[in-house]
Amino acid sequence: MTTTCLDAALSYAGDFGWEVFPCHSVQDGVCTCRKGKGCSEPGKHPRTRHGHQDATTDAKDIGAWWRCYPTANVAIRTGQASDIIVLDIDPRHGGDDSLQSLQDRLGPLPEHPVAETGGGGTHRLFKHPGDRVAGRQAIMPGIDIRGDGNYIVAPVSVHQSGRRYRWRKDAAEVGPPNLPYPWLFFLPTPNAHRDIDTQRHRTSSARVPGVSGGLGGLRDCCSVEEALQKALLATLPTGPGQRHDLLFRFARYLKSYPAFAQAPVSSMQPYVREWYTAATQFTRTQPFEDFWFDFAEGWDKVTTPMGTGAMKDMIERAKVATPPARAAKEYTHPQLLCLICLCRELQVQAGDSPFYLSIRTAGEAVGISARTAATWLNGLVVDRYLIREKAADKSKRKAAFYRYTGD
Repeated sequence: MTTTCLDAALSYAGDFGWEVFPCHSVQDGVCTCRKGKGCSEPGKHPRTRHGHQDATTDAKDIGAWWRCYPTANVAIRTGQASDIIVLDIDPRHGGDDSLQSLQDRLGPLPEHPVAETGGGGTHRLFKHPGDRVAGRQAIMPGIDIRGDGNYIVAPVSVHQSGRRYRWRKDAAEVGPPNLPYPWLFFLPTPNAHRDIDTQRHRTSSARVPGVSGGLGGLRDCCSVEEALQKALLATLPTGPGQRHDLLFRFARYLKSYPAFAQAPVSSMQPYVREWYTAATQFTRTQPFEDFWFDFAEGWDKVTTPMGTGAMKDMIERAKVATPPARAAKEYTHPQLLCLICLCRELQVQAGDSPFYLSIRTAGEAVGISARTAATWLNGLVVDRYLIREKAADKSKRKAAFYRYTGD
């Protein structure tokens, strides 16, 4: 049984392959760093110069650190380096209630390692999914994700309260399992557009470097879990009043995945429940039945699954098109250049008439958030690449009409 932070650090590194490093410690409630009583994170920030980037499993380095800093707290690097991600649950901000709500709706979490923090919260360890998982704050009230580029202070470190971090269930009893709610990694938060765009789009364009896959469907997904994850990410609302439209889009995304294409609507209820659980964090609370009946009404009306048809073809052409010479001189952002090329393709399709384009479609097509798409479309009007013939009507869910004038 480990009794010191050095013992714990050697065990975490040697027994589980987790990378560790030393953090400052707490003495009489005060951090050992130079700020002392003025420290805002007592006992939680690194002793080493490069923090989690110095983390290692090398026993010699670990021993040398604790010979130099014998009272140091021990931290575990999260992410791919240690093959773990952590749900950080803070009951002071509603984390226990959020976690219970998830389990009530979607079933219990599998058995997993749980560490109790000195401040009354818990760290819950799960297996890293493979692709990069960005650390995220407040994905739900009181729940943070510690992923790549993050770390946790681990048992048997000392908290500012004087209590030690301790294992309620350690990894020797049960190894970290897969997280059963993978879409938690991608829930939009107020400052998370960059993370979402990074996770959502990964494929580079041949002619416009950096532009990615956008409005495609789910045909390339290798599992139902991955398909659901991507469909959720692409259709979660940003506020109230979007339920009907986004549920229909959710149906279109799911129908683009072969396993769902011919599925009866009765089999889709578990997936709609996951969408409901994720979506109602950002909308007014409404009964699940309202969402289910909306989805069920639209399921058999889907005639064009996402990623098929004329729009897909235009997006693919835009991604490989050469941008107008003027735009290439004035702009450097690859997604913006791709958006200009898409508008040009839409104008060709519309002939002498204006074309319509919603900010959500524009964003998904070139791999940016809807908010960024709105800003860019306005900017293209100002810079005279577009003329806005008719403004959008949100109350009627009508997209704006444009005329392309960029060449």
